[in-house]
Amino acid sequence: MRNIALFVVPLLLASCMGTRRLPEGQLLYRGAKVELKKADKAWPTDALKTAAQSVVALPVPNKAVLGISFGLWVNTRFKPQTWMHKKFATTPVLFTPDMVETTEKLLDNRALNYGYFDAEVTHIVKIKRKKRQARVRYTLHLPAPPHRLRHIEYQLPINDEFGRRVANLLPSATLKPSHVYNLDALRTERERLAQHLRNEGYYEFQPDYFFFEADTLVGERNIDLNLRVKSSAPTNAFARYMVDTIAVFPNMQGINDTTTQKPPHDEGDCVAFRGRPGGLPPDMLRKTLAFNCGDYYSGAAHETTLAYLFHLNSFKFINLRFEPQPDSTLAASLQLIPHKRHKVKLNGSAVYSPQLYWGGVFGLVYDNRNTFGGAETLRLETSAQPLRISDKRNAGSDINLLTLDAKTTLTIPRLRPPTFRPDGSIRAPLLQNRYALEYQLSRYVLLQASDFGKFGAALHEFDFDGGWVVKNSSRPTLTQEINPLSAGGRFTTIFPKTFRTIFEATVKGDSTSSVNLTYAPQIYFAPNYAFVHDNRFLASLHRQTYWRVKTTLRGGLFFDSPLAPESQTSPFNLVTFIENDIRQFFNLDKRTTLAGRFVFNAALPLTDASVSSFSINDLYIIGGANSLRAFPPRTIGPGSLPPEAGASGIAIISNHVGNFLMEMSWEYRRRFTAHWEWAAFLDAGNIWTFAPLPNQPGADFKLNRFYKELAVGTGLGLRYGISFLVIRLDVATPVVKPWLTVGERWRLGKFAPHSRAWRRENLVLNFSVGYPF
Repeated sequence: MRNIALFVVPLLLASCMGTRRLPEGQLLYRGAKVELKKADKAWPTDALKTAAQSVVALPVPNKAVLGISFGLWVNTRFKPQTWMHKKFATTPVLFTPDMVETTEKLLDNRALNYGYFDAEVTHIVKIKRKKRQARVRYTLHLPAPPHRLRHIEYQLPINDEFGRRVANLLPSATLKPSHVYNLDALRTERERLAQHLRNEGYYEFQPDYFFFEADTLVGERNIDLNLRVKSSAPTNAFARYMVDTIAVFPNMQGINDTTTQKPPHDEGDCVAFRGRPGGLPPDMLRKTLAFNCGDYYSGAAHETTLAYLFHLNSFKFINLRFEPQPDSTLAASLQLIPHKRHKVKLNGSAVYSPQLYWGGVFGLVYDNRNTFGGAETLRLETSAQPLRISDKRNAGSDINLLTLDAKTTLTIPRLRPPTFRPDGSIRAPLLQNRYALEYQLSRYVLLQASDFGKFGAALHEFDFDGGWVVKNSSRPTLTQEINPLSAGGRFTTIFPKTFRTIFEATVKGDSTSSVNLTYAPQIYFAPNYAFVHDNRFLASLHRQTYWRVKTTLRGGLFFDSPLAPESQTSPFNLVTFIENDIRQFFNLDKRTTLAGRFVFNAALPLTDASVSSFSINDLYIIGGANSLRAFPPRTIGPGSLPPEAGASGIAIISNHVGNFLMEMSWEYRRRFTAHWEWAAFLDAGNIWTFAPLPNQPGADFKLNRFYKELAVGTGLGLRYGISFLVIRLDVATPVVKPWLTVGERWRLGKFAPHSRAWRRENLVLNFSVGYPF
């Protein structure tokens, strides 16, 4: 009966789509497709194809799932004044002959824009009479190759300064002979020229004042281009403007309150500070100005000044205006509103999987801006991260992990004088000095049934970083962090005291380096470098990228301790850490995103004596709501190690950690309302050790088998998001279990959601806050 309902219900809904209630002769529009047919496959048509698909994407047909449009059904079944109609009804998109005619004209226009002047457009309308629906298939025929540029000339008067400046830009033109004619390229060239002119003082000049004349009669499918200036361009567009006065208002908050205002203060070079003080000294504000009185206007200097001001992180409002004067001069006005000096922020996130694990991150952040009067920022951060792992499938593997973190960071912005390039652009990297002192406590509590009750270890770490942060702009796509002054230390405490003796004896007797770890106290020096490329804030991009790579070289000294294993033959250690995180986001349309992530981290000893010099926090774990969602955290790897391996040992916290981590994820995200979206995802990854472990065969990384040991999981997710919060529910199941014997690892064929035993063993529910990446 259930199976019958699965087929009957959609049929009933389909019969109520609303098309039967359309007026006689009207058809519901169900979309269109376009095909390009060209006589030679070598002709470039990628850009034209994208443009053509954008044309036929409009109008957007009514959305339907499995052929069912719920909005149309509501539109025909409920009256307009009802809540159901107002909330869910959608107006039917109807097919009309005018729609086809308009689309054909637009397709022909796009072909012209990309050099195909002989294109022809045909169409076929496919009508389903019973369903009263229509679809359209367009064909764009390209019988001849595209026109190409033969000669490019800037036909401007060369006897005046404006014409000579434009003529000097011809050698660097983006348009070149033999290039395919492309209207977008012509627009780009106009914008390039206008930008150069604005950098040379032509404040009023706009790209639209240029136009290209195209001579298509030169034969052999060639085009000659002549650049001209519109006769309608205003006279002031050809005047070079010079900055005459600069007025700086450090604090526009309460500007009308004259009781606290100071008289204008001149800096001697026409810069006047007016109104209320803003906290920063005038000489620092003066350094943010990338122009002086007497300089010709420069758009690059304008943008650089704004970048410097944003870099100080002291103002919540910045407005830099230039007012043209009748004598071709500019009056610059910089208006600022400072941030409040003190700011406190609470943050938190959580993860939860029934009967498997739960945890979260809860923190407090305090910012003190302009701490010492020079735009410094002092940040105090504290956080607590509890994690409880209680895998009912693996008895004796319960772990409580509590991480407490306290960090103090002092950031001091530096303003370097800008460097002017010959083309008028400016190089102005943004530099910060950053110093950070951090203390972290990681407390592992084991909950096994034993004579000790609860027992475990606590790792205490102190770190200091000092160095520079360099950004390429106020909204940086490139950031570099260099910390040459980086040092720290750590030590371990064991509890309770009655357990310490047994733990020391176990670690001391580890002559085979079975856990590849040390609990001995140490001090170290660890300079590091990080590079970040991030353009995710550029919403107009079809593909957005986040890439972070960090390298650390750490050398240190161990103190003599009973917590050092016998395999630790030298007090000196030298290791390196390499972290690589790449994320790609493809915006398929306004509601759909395809997101991908690849992570590869390595903790490598550089000397034989350093193999066992890693701490528990140095190595990597995998699994959980923000990793491989089909597997609980600390249950995967290394290599083909089973989840229950060593679950009864006293050193359980050292299980399932590795020197190498590889993780990959793909996620298809589709938003179906303003706040709700669903997702389908696929995760894969594992961890491995650097050296073979005698009691854990298959744990080390090998090129000829690592890909066979990737744990793979898949699932579906539901998310609810507002501007600052995303609540996520993911349901996942393992596809590949690497700890099983070869031939048994693929589990998709054993998919049995109707079985309670299968669901208990293979269905993982993750409730968390925030996107996984």
